[in-house]
Amino acid sequence: MAKNYFGREDLVIRIDMSEFKDVSSLSRLIGDNSGNIGILTSKVKMHPYSLLFLDEVEKANKDVLNIFLQILDDGRLSDATGEAVDFTNTFIIMTTNAGTKEVIKTIDENKSLDEITKITIEGLKNYFAPEFLNRFTALVPFTPLTQNQVKKITEIKLNSLSQKMLEKNKIRLIFNPEIVGRLSSEGFSKEWGARPLNRLIEDKIETLIADKIINGEVKAGGELTISDY
Repeated sequence: MAKNYFGREDLVIRIDMSEFKDVSSLSRLIGDNSGNIGILTSKVKMHPYSLLFLDEVEKANKDVLNIFLQILDDGRLSDATGEAVDFTNTFIIMTTNAGTKEVIKTIDENKSLDEITKITIEGLKNYFAPEFLNRFTALVPFTPLTQNQVKKITEIKLNSLSQKMLEKNKIRLIFNPEIVGRLSSEGFSKEWGARPLNRLIEDKIETLIADKIINGEVKAGGELTISDY
């Protein structure tokens, strides 16, 4: 999305909202009078044309979330120094796991997409104030990924890892088809989707590659076939 709208994939500002469970953490977003810079205001000030991705917003303190009411309403937010930061050219996407169990239940009951959407929005009202939800252009429920979709995601992530290794280390990676199937199976969760997959690839595949390089089993210009971990 960042590449399509702004021409660069790296124009994404990602903030893990689970780190803002206490109201005192608000200063980390907008700064404070001691001169500490807010990660939200400073990054948007530097890159006003960007995608702001706020993950797991249900875990943030309610007072912290309130600052986004002003952003979503006026497109501006003042930092700790009183300087107004312009958000009018920033796309804002928030994700939440709130109501996940209810969504899975409705899917298991073979409810229609319209019914799933309605139940999801009703469920969100148990977590967020109506004035907060009403600020959004759209509320989009995501149904759980299928095993086949996770397999495709696995292939994309491994291709990305292969490209990175080739560019930085001049090492060509080859992944056995069985390893793709195993990763997609072990990295899949009905509730959490493909999130466990990232950790699995880091823990098993990237660690294995690093060990091979450290032990001298593969060097620049070489080739490494991975069929197990």
